[in-house]
Amino acid sequence: MLSFINNKFKTKELSELVSDKEVQSAMKSWLSLNRWSVFLFLILISGLMIFYVSNVLAINKLAEDIRVLEKKEKRIEYRKRMVEAEVIELQSAERICKIAEEKLNMVKSDEFPNILKKINE
Repeated sequence: MLSFINNKFKTKELSELVSDKEVQSAMKSWLSLNRWSVFLFLILISGLMIFYVSNVLAINKLAEDIRVLEKKEKRIEYRKRMVEAEVIELQSAERICKIAEEKLNMVKSDEFPNILKKINE
């Protein structure tokens, strides 16, 4: 079709080309085809942009979720360390001896403990 238009350009003047029915119909079909091509191209680009933006939003939401979970993990880890420190403090020998002496009226022995053997041995 383009070779037909190029041949017409070579043999006729511009005024004759505009009035030629064949060229006008060829131009109309070419413009109609280009309109649909441009329309489909715009729809395709719009769809791709919507897909890209939705992906960016989803990734940002996931990144925010990760930050929230990391903060939660740090708080839990801090609480765990606090509980472990409290357990160590409660299990300390000094504390247990103090409670035994004050509340249970126990006294420290001057002798070393005797180790008893099991009867089955």
